[in-house]
Amino acid sequence: MKLFAAYAVFSMLAASASAGALTSVNPLPGQIQPNVMIRDTEGNLYLGSGVPIPTAGLPLTPAAAVTKLSADGKVIFTTTLAPNPESGVTDLALAPDGSIWAVGSVQGSFPVTEDAGETQPLGDPTGFVARLNSSGAVIYSSYVNGIAASPSGLGTLLAMAVDNSGAVYITGQGIFNSTPGALAPATSAGIGYFTVKLDENGKQVWATGGIGGLAIAVDALGNVYVGGSEVGSFPLPITPGAFQPSSARYTCGNAGPTGFPCSNQYAAKLDPLAASYYTARG
Repeated sequence: MKLFAAYAVFSMLAASASAGALTSVNPLPGQIQPNVMIRDTEGNLYLGSGVPIPTAGLPLTPAAAVTKLSADGKVIFTTTLAPNPESGVTDLALAPDGSIWAVGSVQGSFPVTEDAGETQPLGDPTGFVARLNSSGAVIYSSYVNGIAASPSGLGTLLAMAVDNSGAVYITGQGIFNSTPGALAPATSAGIGYFTVKLDENGKQVWATGGIGGLAIAVDALGNVYVGGSEVGSFPLPITPGAFQPSSARYTCGNAGPTGFPCSNQYAAKLDPLAASYYTARG
């Protein structure tokens, strides 16, 4: 992963001013490498990132961290979650109580709390989840493991959402077992996709290895929406009445034998227990 000497946060004008006008550029400390950024109702920014950690004989490589900045770009805290190289935060979400959930992937050791749902990694790299209080202290951390490797590792956590109770919904890539009553596992070309629900204390409520993706959202009724892309067959059947039941096949890149198939987009809706679904394909 390429590192740059400095990163900056760009502050935009308030809604009353011209949209998209640049007002300031604020350097970030410690060569923080942001992967994701979210904002709260007070205008504070939260960055999920890799932080370069010196490693003997190796160039600086990123480690997972969460940084909070004030609305005017001042650093309030930076909390390193995995103090080892080759780890990073892939998504963040704010709980109703102001705490911060983070997910990502890690190689090697990861410091878990005593109440962690999963205390040991099953592969390398694997996924993790952490919760920080509003001051940046870690109040919960755990591994989130798959059961078999996908091309991008065991339990590659890609996106998350939080509901009004503080429960967390995580989706990503990896081959996962399904809990009783949830959609059965499905794979496509050896690649697994999963969606997992954790309660507000970080303990698993349900998991399905049947569907997952690159993005996730949850509504007020607990229905879960995931979206992603796939080359080849979709991991689950398209449901009757889908707005787009099939997709055309295209070749991306160069035409002819040197070309490669384009990925196809999909969207799925899961009921609150992940027992039934609606899908469509793009």
